[in-house]
Amino acid sequence: MKQFRLLLAMLLLGILLPARAARPVTSGEDLMRQDGRIYVAADAAFPAVYADIARWRAGRAAVPRASLFGGAYWLVAEVRNDSAVEDWVLAPGSVLFDQAAIRIYASDGTVQHLQAGHRADYQYALHYGQRIRLAPGASAVIIERIDSPFYQAPPSLRLFTEAEYRRLTTRENALILGSLGALGALAVFNLFVHLMKPDRATFYYSVYLFIYLIAWAQEFHLPAHLLGWHDLHWIYVPFFLMALPNTAFYVEFLQLRQHHPRLAKLSRVNYVLPLLMLPSTVLALPYAPILATLTISVWLSLALTCGIVSLRAGNPLARYYVLAFCALMVPATLILPSNFGLVAPPVYNPELLTLLGGTLEALLLAFALAHKLRLLAREKEFAVHRLNQSIVLAHTDHLTGIANRHAFDQQLALRYAAERGGEGGEDGLALLLIDLDGLKAVNDRDGHARGDALLRDFAQGLKQMLREDVGVFRLGGDEFTILAAQRHVADLLAALQRLEGTLRQRSYPHAGASVGWATAAESPSSDDMVALADERMYEHKNARRRSRASDALASR
Repeated sequence: MKQFRLLLAMLLLGILLPARAARPVTSGEDLMRQDGRIYVAADAAFPAVYADIARWRAGRAAVPRASLFGGAYWLVAEVRNDSAVEDWVLAPGSVLFDQAAIRIYASDGTVQHLQAGHRADYQYALHYGQRIRLAPGASAVIIERIDSPFYQAPPSLRLFTEAEYRRLTTRENALILGSLGALGALAVFNLFVHLMKPDRATFYYSVYLFIYLIAWAQEFHLPAHLLGWHDLHWIYVPFFLMALPNTAFYVEFLQLRQHHPRLAKLSRVNYVLPLLMLPSTVLALPYAPILATLTISVWLSLALTCGIVSLRAGNPLARYYVLAFCALMVPATLILPSNFGLVAPPVYNPELLTLLGGTLEALLLAFALAHKLRLLAREKEFAVHRLNQSIVLAHTDHLTGIANRHAFDQQLALRYAAERGGEGGEDGLALLLIDLDGLKAVNDRDGHARGDALLRDFAQGLKQMLREDVGVFRLGGDEFTILAAQRHVADLLAALQRLEGTLRQRSYPHAGASVGWATAAESPSSDDMVALADERMYEHKNARRRSRASDALASR
């Protein structure tokens, strides 16, 4: 009989009192990982008072964990405040959840009522925390009814001292807003870069950043906090879509179609899979987080694989790209397994860590694009240099190094047209046509190498006559010409006589220069100008021949 009374007393105590002793609270600790219990919430009825809690719990079925596919659950945790702090903050639920009703039953009989979640009013910017009072030395039972169409991570209950939580939210908000601001600035900057210098990779990158910015702004409750927009159906839309512009970016940036066409074709999965999964945000919202996690995992794996293959193939643009995706993959490897429900989140706010990794990735990809633009500018500079060289070579006689017939034709047409248009200045345009005498004799007697040397020496002499409005040209064979202002003709004729003497001193005894010149003023066309100078040049040549013949007869 005595044993029966003892057993009855224990049963009554089990009904009237909570099932276990309250645990001393530690700021920031997840109460659900310690002695917390989870029950399926088939109703919404809370215990009326502290003394009803044990009976209320006895009628409910405990479950080991909440389903990531959503639903309503009761979360129960017992705490004891052994500190001297009275002001606390309860941070309830998961990273993102729809709504939660909370009751805090203190041992002194008081009950605090709270609302939290995506649809509740925010006491701390971008965070779900709610202020509570817990007297020093008091015990309390926290009961939360959480209801959401999905859970990104197992629901949790954390208590922080108010001062610590305020510092925590201030620090996290600075990182969140700073990261979102950096993403927005990079998106706008690269869009302007694309508008000034159209490049598809830059455009795709800018679109990706805009979508990435919207995705994380929703994840951290900005639309709900600032605009009162609480529809969870839109949360995962940008997470599905951001794989599309990013894939278009890396296919273009890494030039996969040209260098790795199979990888380019395989990357089409990143276009098809997100679009196939996107309707889940409307038709099957509880499955959207898992499907988005799967889509992002496939996208990141393919993107990193393409970068590594391109890097090993020697693509210089792949260095920054691989480094950028490593910056994103490190936090992704922490958060993605928890999104699949495989492990608990390894840090308090894994989404913030992922946002920081994504922002670092965006900065490194910006460096990659800048590196690409630098390489393109270098290639353009080299191409312009090669083009200029080609133009110079196209206008240069390869043997003598002075301008050739093509350059002469262009210059004559331009300067003659300017002369006729009244833009030639006070002095008219003159053309001197020169025939190098004695070249055939040198070729026949000493060989063509010696003849080429004569041509080069004569051309070097003509180069000495160059000035701003004087141009020298080799037309071909032994024919040369000079375009100059008419006021220089006398000086040029004298210089040609001196050059002739110099050549004869260099063992070219028969070298000479027959010259004929004409002006634009006396020529109805540029062709007539050349013909007139040619006619006068042959007159000069014949006169020199007659003079040499007379000298030869006189010497006999």
